[in-house]
Amino acid sequence: MIIVNLILICLFIVLGIIFGIQNGAQRVDMNFLYWGVKDIPFVLALIEALAVGMIVAIVIATINEIKNKNFIRRLKREIKDMSEELAALRNLPLEEDEKGGE
Repeated sequence: MIIVNLILICLFIVLGIIFGIQNGAQRVDMNFLYWGVKDIPFVLALIEALAVGMIVAIVIATINEIKNKNFIRRLKREIKDMSEELAALRNLPLEEDEKGGE
């Protein structure tokens, strides 16, 4: 599976390089809210968009990781509490029936 992932990554890198070479001469204007950049290479605009997307994905993944760690910590605490309760229940003395021990 690792080899397949490496092959796919290399394929995307090669396709990105080919795309960049073929569109390297094109220039674009980029605007976002109040900011704007004029006359930058199209490939640079794509790289910036990729970088912003990666940053957003990393932030979202970090938030999810923190939530998952907190959830795991809570579950471990519950397991510990339940194990202590189970041990206490196992150590309780057995009580005999009122009819004479049967």
